[in-house]
Amino acid sequence: MRFLIDENMSSPLLASRLRVQGHDPVLGRDVGLLSVADARVLIYSIVQDLPVLTRDAEDFEDLHDLVMAA
Repeated sequence: MRFLIDENMSSPLLASRLRVQGHDPVLGRDVGLLSVADARVLIYSIVQDLPVLTRDAEDFEDLHDLVMAA
């Protein structure tokens, strides 16, 4: 499975372990998402059609609600 790993979980070790399990993780820091707002991460994930693995679930839930309301 291909997915985006948010900066707050971005770890080469985690990415390596996920690759061994057959996944294709995309590290936020590797695609220019270092120190950007969660909204920018969400925009990138939508455009790239990638789910996001993050520790900021509440923030992304709020952003999801905003997108759905719009």
